[in-house]
Amino acid sequence: CMITIRKLIIFLLLPVIICVNGIPKSLHGQTSAQAEYDTINKNKIAVPFNCVLTEAINKAIPYKYKYNITLISYPSQGNLMWYYQNINGIFNQATFDYISARISAGYEPCLAQMSYSGTFPNAYSSVIPSIYYNLSSTDKQRISNNEKNAQNEANQLINSYENNFGAISEKDFDNYDTIYGKYPQGKLDYIIGIIAGSWSGHDSSRLTPLSYSQMRKSPDLNAMLPNMPAKGAPVVENLSVYLDKVSDNDALFDSLSNGLWTIRQLKNNTWHPNDTNGGMKTVNPFTGAVSAGYQVGYQVANSISNIQNDLSNTNKYIDITMHMTKTGNCEIVIVTSWNTGMIDTITYSLPDSVYVDMYPISTGMNDEIIELLYGGFTMVSTSPALWNDRTNTGWYFGYPINQAIKNGTSDVTGYKFISWPPAYDMSSLSDGGTFGYITHLLICNYEKMSITMGDFGNNYTNGTSDIAFPVVSVPQMQQTAYVIGGDFCFPQSEK
Repeated sequence: CMITIRKLIIFLLLPVIICVNGIPKSLHGQTSAQAEYDTINKNKIAVPFNCVLTEAINKAIPYKYKYNITLISYPSQGNLMWYYQNINGIFNQATFDYISARISAGYEPCLAQMSYSGTFPNAYSSVIPSIYYNLSSTDKQRISNNEKNAQNEANQLINSYENNFGAISEKDFDNYDTIYGKYPQGKLDYIIGIIAGSWSGHDSSRLTPLSYSQMRKSPDLNAMLPNMPAKGAPVVENLSVYLDKVSDNDALFDSLSNGLWTIRQLKNNTWHPNDTNGGMKTVNPFTGAVSAGYQVGYQVANSISNIQNDLSNTNKYIDITMHMTKTGNCEIVIVTSWNTGMIDTITYSLPDSVYVDMYPISTGMNDEIIELLYGGFTMVSTSPALWNDRTNTGWYFGYPINQAIKNGTSDVTGYKFISWPPAYDMSSLSDGGTFGYITHLLICNYEKMSITMGDFGNNYTNGTSDIAFPVVSVPQMQQTAYVIGGDFCFPQSEK
């Protein structure tokens, strides 16, 4: 998991690059930005302003909010409507629009990109069907050998089923595929799937089918099959005999059945959210209209009152001042409300040259001071509704994706992608990943920016520009906060 910070006052500060010949030095050792570029070129270092600012904010965030941060490229989604539900507990559509965005690596170092509303669940809904549960060649051979030894018992089971319920047809296979999301591997697979899912009642209850080991070890298998048809008893008796014969395959059969069922549930809960599987309705913050359909679920852990109290506490602030001088130094001073003295200083020694691109402002000045003040801040915890396999509610479960990434094209048992590489880059942010989701947002009541330009000497008087964005009085559901940063995760970090 990583945390990003929204790019600051983008119409004033597009990427600022500090280009130097020689190695920048810090009072506190080499910065992460310096280390990154040091590995690229030992003689010429290009330190983006984004990376310099990121280090400063990392030092300023309180210990309980400690994350590694990057800036979010423009255009981001603007401010967050933080009043996330109405009095009836219906989720704010504007809040959902923000937190459901997909996160990707930015086009420049120390930057990330934030996509538009719903792009992460949309991407997830296309990734999950591209994953299947695979048995390795070795495990398939092991099953095949055991099944050869149980061929007579398998034939007896098939004959018993068809004698009581009619011959199994291709249409039956097609219906099975529609219900279970996989085409049966022959009549035996079809019969066991019907008994474990339909006859057990687990399908109608949206529960995982009975496992091979559960059915084999049950002292009264009939009691576990409340939906068994009247003529089903002899079929179940033959099933018990077959399962005893192939007991060495229990673990493999169970893992395969559970893996396929998991993918099917994740796909269904994401494609068809409703009130029984954790879906949610949303409310328009401007009109009060409640959506007719359901969205996939999202959650916010903070109470609205706690968010409101923190945003109202304007004495809680982070103050970052950056002074770039004509002598080739860039000094950054950090002051916070919990330590009103200077808590840290980062000094870049740039011995040869400094090039600062301030677009659209082109001052030609030799000295510049940029001060950023964040007043009334807090960390909002948010996440997709995580899938619960016991209740089959929620929709996000990262483990199959994580395992499919690790398995790649290897001949192993487990989740794999149908085709490799997958449609999205599943790597980390630093490696160019394009499949991240938001888990935290660092927000504040207002952000203030001051720019002072000129040949300062001992006093900074030659021109200042102040811009502030306080929260004004608006209806509750429309109240916004400035987004400083957002914590996000990529599949490689899932467990």
